[in-house]
Amino acid sequence: MAQERIGKAFERIDAALARIDLAADRIASSPPSGDAMNAAKDSLKGELAGTLRDLDALIESMEQ
Repeated sequence: MAQERIGKAFERIDAALARIDLAADRIASSPPSGDAMNAAKDSLKGELAGTLRDLDALIESMEQ
């Protein structure tokens, strides 16, 4: 069961990293306005924070 949770956590991390890469490519190809850039940055920060919370919870559960 723990291995399955670890695998799913890594899948979520990989998916988040792929979305970050895609967003970075979009920004690099056509610089957005300041508002669009701030919105994209906030969105990515939220995704990253959620993924890190998931990873922290997984690590904590494995330590118990």
